[in-house]
Amino acid sequence: MKKIAYSLIALAMSAFTFTSCEDVPAPFTQPDDPSGGGGGGGTIIVDPTGSGTVADPYNVQAALDIAKAMSGDDAAKEVVAAGYISSIEEIDTEGTYGNATYYISDDKDGKSNKLEVYRGYGLNGQKFNAKDATIIKQGDFVVVSGGLVNFKGSTPEFTQGSKILSINGQGGGTEPSGETLGTKDNPLTIDQALAEINKLADGGESSQFAYVKGKVVKVTTNQANFEKYGNLNYLISVDGTENGKEITVYSGDGLDGAKFTSINDLAQGDEVVIYGKLYKYVNKNTGAVTPEINKGNYLVSLVKGSGGGGDTPSGETLGTKDSPLNVAQALELINALADKAESEKFAYVKGKVVKVTTNQTNFEKYGNLNYLISDDGTENSTITVYSGDGLNGAKFSGPGDLEPGDEVIVYGKLYKYVNNSGAVTPEINKGNYLVSLVKGQGGGGGDEPGGGSEPGGGAEAGSSITVVTADLGLGNQEKPSTLTLSDGTTLTFSDGGNKNAPAYYNTGTALRMYPQNTMVINAGSKKIVSIEIVCDEYNGTLYNASGDITVNSTKMTIDGTSLKFTGPNASTATVANASSTTGAASQLRMKTLIITYAK
Repeated sequence: MKKIAYSLIALAMSAFTFTSCEDVPAPFTQPDDPSGGGGGGGTIIVDPTGSGTVADPYNVQAALDIAKAMSGDDAAKEVVAAGYISSIEEIDTEGTYGNATYYISDDKDGKSNKLEVYRGYGLNGQKFNAKDATIIKQGDFVVVSGGLVNFKGSTPEFTQGSKILSINGQGGGTEPSGETLGTKDNPLTIDQALAEINKLADGGESSQFAYVKGKVVKVTTNQANFEKYGNLNYLISVDGTENGKEITVYSGDGLDGAKFTSINDLAQGDEVVIYGKLYKYVNKNTGAVTPEINKGNYLVSLVKGSGGGGDTPSGETLGTKDSPLNVAQALELINALADKAESEKFAYVKGKVVKVTTNQTNFEKYGNLNYLISDDGTENSTITVYSGDGLNGAKFSGPGDLEPGDEVIVYGKLYKYVNNSGAVTPEINKGNYLVSLVKGQGGGGGDEPGGGSEPGGGAEAGSSITVVTADLGLGNQEKPSTLTLSDGTTLTFSDGGNKNAPAYYNTGTALRMYPQNTMVINAGSKKIVSIEIVCDEYNGTLYNASGDITVNSTKMTIDGTSLKFTGPNASTATVANASSTTGAASQLRMKTLIITYAK
């Protein structure tokens, strides 16, 4: 076998490189063709090279070596790697998922080792569709950014959600001759960027990439969404204040495409230069225009402001989840703020719901709730929780989700709102969410539905418990591990070897189980005498995995939209999707779970 040295040399990209602007991150250079033009057969051995960054991607061999050294339980490692597409397994062009599964290698003929890119997205994270399905093809040289894993300890891969940064050296697809709006050294000002955005059609994106300089006004991504998506939404303006000329940076990444480590990586006053495409977002319901730098952007420069280490240095907060501020303490801190000022740090505030002030019409329009809290649940020394979200950042299902007397812990920033007449309203500002909810005597939810060892997710009725999956407090596409119900029964989920683990989707408001997925019900000291699962039905399709659902290896019976099982007369039961079909017919979509215990 011959050993091929892998090198990233700009001359090898002369057929693809842009003709101007050396500051442009794209195009990325390709390696020399390691096939050497000879026949030979067998697997080509390639030296690992690169550092895994945008400027210096790993080659495939280096990425494989790193992934193989990981265990199946290790978290994904965010890296950038480059290689030739050796084969394409599938491209979803129906608009549902818009991703592709393909393999990359260090030579055009695929004779070197291959790395799977599992369900990755196209240029800058855009979905594939029928119009551009051929945007990748065998032999293309791609630079891919995403999470590297060793799936089940035996399959090195880019896990689902990666994105392509360049194809054959073209970093933006539509960027002509490498031209950009502004440069890294001479970026657009906020006013110049706004002028360019105003020229766009509604919903239009600039054909060229842009460099935009501004100061951070505030980060609008909360902790729950950061943990879920790994990027940040934030506002920038000329001077770091809300002056009516802000630009929203949507789903942004950090320096040179690296992932942010925290929502506190950016703070008000930080000076940034962002590389991305300008976008004129228009709200379909209201027609309101939001100037944006679109998804796929990243920082090329960051100079920390005088505030230094972010809104909550070293993760410091006002109060903690375990020892939150009470309402009286929060009011004292709000009163000390300047008019219309927001606290630098995030706060945990505990109180009781006095009333919800959002009506159904406004809830349907905005999707969040305004409500009052106080220490005793009365209209005495209240704080307004403004535009709040539910548990761990999930959306409320309606104004009735909160009732007077419910005890909550809210996570957000304190704000001293002052109206035109000078009246002061103490608030927890927009972007807040619940980290704990204990239903009052009028309710029936429990503390922190779903998501761990604390009670929640179901209401007992005699010797049965009914669990509505939409009430478990799970976020869209969240993959639960173990949920503890209000009576102490636990539900533990496993992928069973399928790459798709059980996950909750708010489309259909059901928890989906794919072939081989399992759910273990552990009732503790109680004995389970029957199980019923109510399945989702959509557009004439009943998602019950064709009835191939078993309890302790015995198939459940079909009864209309329900699956039923008598037994197992034991404290534990394993519910499994045993379907051997594919596609929608193979899925179990569980809307309701009813467990009946022995008396």
